[in-house]
Amino acid sequence: MIRFLLLSLLLLSCSAQASVPTETFARTDGYDSVSISPDGRYLAMRVPMGKDFGLAVIDLVNKTSRNIGAGEERSIAQYDWASSTRLVFTLAENFGFAEAPLATGEILAIDVDGKSGSYIFGWRATDRETGTRFNNKAHAEAWGEVIRTLPNDPQHVMVASYAFVKDADRIRGIAMRVNVHNGQRGDKVASPVSGYVRFAADDTGFVRLVRGYDEQNHSVTYVRSPEKPDWRELDLDLGEIADSTERETLQQFSSDKRTLYLRTRTGSDRLCLVALDLEAGSVTELSCDAVGDVSVVIPNFDGTAPAAALYLAGKPRLHILDIDKRSAKVLNTLQKAFAGQLAVPVSVTADGQKFIAAVLSDRNPGDFYLVDIATMKADYLVSARTWIEPDLMGERRPVVIPARDGSSLHGYLTLPAGSDGKNLPLVTIPHGGPFDAHDDWFWDEDAQLLATHGYAVLQVNFRGSGGYGKNFLEAGRRGWGSVMIDDISDATRWAIAQGHADAKRVCIYGASYGGYAALMSAVREPDLYRCSVGYAGVYDLPRLRKDTDAVKSTRGRRSFDEYIGDDVAQLKQASPVTHIDKLKAAVMIVHGTRDTRTPFSQAEALKDALESRKFPFEWMAVKDEVHGFYRPENRKAFFDKLLAFLGQHIGQPAPPATP
Repeated sequence: MIRFLLLSLLLLSCSAQASVPTETFARTDGYDSVSISPDGRYLAMRVPMGKDFGLAVIDLVNKTSRNIGAGEERSIAQYDWASSTRLVFTLAENFGFAEAPLATGEILAIDVDGKSGSYIFGWRATDRETGTRFNNKAHAEAWGEVIRTLPNDPQHVMVASYAFVKDADRIRGIAMRVNVHNGQRGDKVASPVSGYVRFAADDTGFVRLVRGYDEQNHSVTYVRSPEKPDWRELDLDLGEIADSTERETLQQFSSDKRTLYLRTRTGSDRLCLVALDLEAGSVTELSCDAVGDVSVVIPNFDGTAPAAALYLAGKPRLHILDIDKRSAKVLNTLQKAFAGQLAVPVSVTADGQKFIAAVLSDRNPGDFYLVDIATMKADYLVSARTWIEPDLMGERRPVVIPARDGSSLHGYLTLPAGSDGKNLPLVTIPHGGPFDAHDDWFWDEDAQLLATHGYAVLQVNFRGSGGYGKNFLEAGRRGWGSVMIDDISDATRWAIAQGHADAKRVCIYGASYGGYAALMSAVREPDLYRCSVGYAGVYDLPRLRKDTDAVKSTRGRRSFDEYIGDDVAQLKQASPVTHIDKLKAAVMIVHGTRDTRTPFSQAEALKDALESRKFPFEWMAVKDEVHGFYRPENRKAFFDKLLAFLGQHIGQPAPPATP
């Protein structure tokens, strides 16, 4: 079994725990982004190196391992296999004014033996600036990200470049082919629209699709082909530009390059999986759901068609397609082998014979297995958080909650392990974002922290949340302090009415928008909540509109005005600081002093408003942390303070969970 080899190589420990102390949840993932080299010889995964992140590379033939770092105060953010022996990765750096490393838009490459490191794209001008292990091969006054690797051209990757200029959302991005050894560039293609876009290139490197936003902030899609190289617009609604999972979706071209498989709302309120004929511009629906959006598209084992569509509404559902019968058979076998969890391929060898499977659930933060398709044998490799004992974690029940207007709200109720789920102290946790963000069924750090200390935890996807169609998302427009808060209140009252929560022991806690919702809910429902905790929260909307980095771009300012509001008087009325006189709940304020998304001035505004009314509160300001705490010791200190605060106001928490 490979399991024991890797445990010894990486010095992992997986001993059972008798309790779940707060430091267990304060630690970040130990291992993530596990992938296999195209030839199947090597494994790579991101691993912590001090307070930074690097790569561990495992040679499965020689049974050796090597750690690859990016330099002091620098982390590897995202990586890819350019070939079976060379890795490319993007950089993140601690610049000395914030604890969390910030993405720099630089791209580096290195061999699996840790040699021949090269800086292939970015703004640093000298070898000294880039670090002693990486020779500076390419200077660019621009931000870069990898679009895709090229299996038939291992000497190059496709890169998107965005020039460093004032108001950069007025500049058009460029896609180009970049040499992974010397940084030389070629085959440049300009986006047909300005600002940040997603490029889609086929496996030859030809850029065939761009999606972005027009000047009215509407999603637009353009396509081209070798026969018709000029961009032409298609009438498609692909939704908001998503995170890195979308990059993988935009690589799923048919073998003849004529069809691209992607998610679109064309013909539906929800994001559905379709086959887009790039020549005709027509779409054929392959998978759609009556409730939720397609979240992730799982490719088949040669990458030429989708094998399954993943839906996250309620308990995750994998709709396995019949396009590729071999892939369908493997996926069905995988789900049966890991019944009760979700098991999906995340990295496949070039010959499609072996793959890395990620297995996760509401109690399991994630295990990784190496699967041989010929034998369907799955060898355990490593876990995302080896120190988490799934048996100690709480069940996350998908729930459907009626809102006051008759709409259905979807959410999750996490219960302490072994609990009967009755008459418990309850903590409602509204998610951040809020637009297009959502809670799902998978292991949740905050919910499990509280559940292992005796609390029921309620999370609801209120209007404006993503994953439930465009109409549901749009229903939250300019509803920060109204319909969103109504939905959260309705969900909390539902938990009480169902007998899950003790009506006299209810608190609300959230981060970012969730911090806003925590205080605004306590203001609007003064008799519902005993306490309110805001973590990196928003409390003064007019001040946020002036201070946040989210409005530095034209698109950011337009989005703020459209979705939150542009009338100062209305923003003031929707600000919790305006209504402190209605507040009864105990308050705790937690914020990082270097936060630029919800600046520290938000915490100071709430502090001033409370002090002016002589309203007592708990205060935790952490120097140099940004939007959410990064250092484990700061996270632990916050969790300890949070548990003490909740215990004081809604009853002493139960003892830590035991097996």
